[in-house]
Amino acid sequence: MTAGALLSAALLLVVWSQSRGGVTSPGWQTYHDAKYGFSISYPNGWNADFRHISVGFLSEPNEKPGQPHDKHTYLVTIGVPAHLTKGTNLSDDTRLDVATHSDFACSPTAVLYNPGTVHRLTENGITYSVASVGEGAAGNFYETTVFVIEGSKPCLVVEYFIHSTNIGAYDPGTVREFDHAALVADFDRIRRTLVVRPPAPTPAGPR
Repeated sequence: MTAGALLSAALLLVVWSQSRGGVTSPGWQTYHDAKYGFSISYPNGWNADFRHISVGFLSEPNEKPGQPHDKHTYLVTIGVPAHLTKGTNLSDDTRLDVATHSDFACSPTAVLYNPGTVHRLTENGITYSVASVGEGAAGNFYETTVFVIEGSKPCLVVEYFIHSTNIGAYDPGTVREFDHAALVADFDRIRRTLVVRPPAPTPAGPR
């Protein structure tokens, strides 16, 4: 092995030793993103989509004059399984996302339009800035909570998006109200599997 290869291997060991987060769950699927330096696991039956989709702000996207466009890119979207929505007022576009945000300010105010109170949360060595917004329209309710990873470069964000409909709009007994606390607990379990790593070193060329 060349001196350059030995140095790259040693640096890679250091990178792995500096990884933050990760509470593994047996039998779950894991998504690894080498470019953005993270991995996250999710239960079997949840619907993962790995297409990269860019949007503006998460709340009221592309509707405000002068609002930034195409700064928010979804890296992985993990949708709820059918058994959580069937027969309930929970909509099937409810999901947990990991995204990157290109704004120089890696904070909830750069991700959400007009967020509420921001608080800090530290779990598994990862410190998040957390904020939520809620919007209602035409019998629908949209709740978005963002966990912005402090110090991440590029800026990484874990997002909970919950879309539900007005339970009062259904005939009694035809639809049951979804369990909001249980859903958030499921999202929390997925988020706690997150592992964040510094970018892997570029292999040294031959000398």
